[in-house]
Amino acid sequence: MRDRALGFAMVLALIGFGLGAGLALAMAVGGDSDPVGSFAIAFAAAACAFAGYGLGAAVAQLAATARSAGAVAALVVVALYLYTNVWDRFGPLTMLRFLSPFYYFARCRALVPGAGFDGFSLVGLVLAAAGLSGVAAWLFGRRDVGSALWTRSVRHAKPVRPVQRPVLNRLWSASVLRERSGLAVWSAASAAALGLMAWLEPEVIDIWDKFDLTRRMLQVDPGFSAGGQYLGFVSEFTGPIVAGYVVTQAASGVGDREQGRLALLLSTPLSQTALIRQRLITVLVGTVIIVAVALGGLLIGATVVDVSLDAAGTARVAASALLLAAGLGAVATWLVTWIPRYAVAGLAIVLGLSYLLALLVPMFAWPSWITRLSLFGAVGHPYLEVPPWGGALFLAILAVAGFALAAVTATRAMTAA
Repeated sequence: MRDRALGFAMVLALIGFGLGAGLALAMAVGGDSDPVGSFAIAFAAAACAFAGYGLGAAVAQLAATARSAGAVAALVVVALYLYTNVWDRFGPLTMLRFLSPFYYFARCRALVPGAGFDGFSLVGLVLAAAGLSGVAAWLFGRRDVGSALWTRSVRHAKPVRPVQRPVLNRLWSASVLRERSGLAVWSAASAAALGLMAWLEPEVIDIWDKFDLTRRMLQVDPGFSAGGQYLGFVSEFTGPIVAGYVVTQAASGVGDREQGRLALLLSTPLSQTALIRQRLITVLVGTVIIVAVALGGLLIGATVVDVSLDAAGTARVAASALLLAAGLGAVATWLVTWIPRYAVAGLAIVLGLSYLLALLVPMFAWPSWITRLSLFGAVGHPYLEVPPWGGALFLAILAVAGFALAAVTATRAMTAA
């Protein structure tokens, strides 16, 4: 635990330095140079991430398996993030904001006018991260391998009966059943995030109308209403959510390979191609569940503030998310088959560059067609308009090519072995 925490801290420090350098360069190019503020907010973000890591590691010791531990930790971190954005609306529960690392990060936004930089908050984040990592290491040493920190002692063993469950007849359905806790957390967190953003729609629209951010940030026809553009903006967060889910599935595939589960699966009458197909189906089914619940949260949040959602636009968002999952999932499967050790890192780099490209195009007024080269910009703004056929075709080609490459790579690996 100690070595992992130190390694993660070193990686975050490097990321913070790179982020600070990028911010400083961007501000210098924009004629408003502030290198001190750029590096300050970058290292504050790294410290916040380290504190979140420590919190997640400590909470994860309460779960029995790695999958359930990740689900519980993610739920706690997401809940704290959402609470921090609206803590002033919780009356007597506002004191809970001091338990959130995101609250202290908000006090270190040196580049935000009027926000300033609180050095004590930065030091507090670092100390909290170190303390939580120490608590996680202590708890890890006290619990048994493969069990939670606290378990009930079993006095009478239950009789063992053979279980015949049709859902276990297919790898994809068995995988979905095994990952039900993680899917529940992904779905709940996504629904809460989108629902919260929809709930804030009236207040956000007032700000957007004053600063005219909708046209510059979304690059859509100004004929659309501000409310519609904001709901479209919120609904497009399903893209990063799906991308994150695909990355976790890729990491799960790498874990199956390293822990011997892949060899166990291939010892059955299951071909490499069938295995790849079943894994892709698992990704798609999980995506359908997460996106459906997330859009349900968006609908609830919009209904609370008396805002109506466009049914056709919502359906297009869901279809676009499914298409993204198919394309990215196929590429992820290929990378896991080809270079399992670097698959997750490669996916993270591709996704980071794609998301950055989608943000830079409107910021620097580049031609809009460049956005189509991004995984997140390929389908445009599906809530507001029909996605361009070129972007949809691009994702479809990714899905077919990724599946074919994964099948060929797996077959060659089996032949070579």
